[in-house]
Amino acid sequence: MTWFIGKKAHYKVIDEIGRENDRGAAIIAAAMVEDYLSDTIKARLHSKGKVRADVVQKLFSDNSPLGSFAAKIDLGLVLGIYLEDAHADLHTVRLVRNQFAHRMSPISFNAGEPKRLCRDVRLIRQIRQMDISPEVKDLGVGVKNMPAKERYIRTCKILIGILLGQYLQPPPLPSLPKF
Repeated sequence: MTWFIGKKAHYKVIDEIGRENDRGAAIIAAAMVEDYLSDTIKARLHSKGKVRADVVQKLFSDNSPLGSFAAKIDLGLVLGIYLEDAHADLHTVRLVRNQFAHRMSPISFNAGEPKRLCRDVRLIRQIRQMDISPEVKDLGVGVKNMPAKERYIRTCKILIGILLGQYLQPPPLPSLPKF
C-alpha cells in the first residue's frame, strides 16, 4: 500500500511499521502523522512573510502551547488545514496512540478501546467517493471488514497525504494593512 510522504528519512520508518507489533506500529505511525502536522502548521505560521524560528521552536517545545498532539490537531482545524472529519480522525489516531503508549499491560488492535476507536474513523469510509487518484481511493477498499490495525494504518496514510498536500501548497501570505 502506498505511503504519500515527503521526507526520505521516513521510508525506513515505513518499513519498520510493517515489521512492528501492534504497539510499535500504533506509536510509530502516529509519530509520523504528528510530525507532518507540526510541519504543516509551521508552514502556515508567519510574521510579515518570515517565520521567527526561535519563537516557533518555543511554541512547539514540550510543555508549551503547541507541545501536545491534541493542541496541534485543534490548531490545524482552526487554521483551515483540514475539515471536521480529518480533525476527528486525527484525534482518534492520538487516542489510539495514547492507549498503546501509556498502558502497561498487553494490548492489541483486536479488542477493547483500540478496536472501538478504529471502528469509528471517518475518512477511510469516504475516500472511495472522492475525486482523487486511484492509488488513494484504494486505501478505502474493503473497509467494512478491515481489521482495526489495517484501518488505523490506512487512516494514518490518508492523514499524511492530506497534511503533505497542505504543506506543499500553503495558502498565499495575506497582504499587510496599509497605513
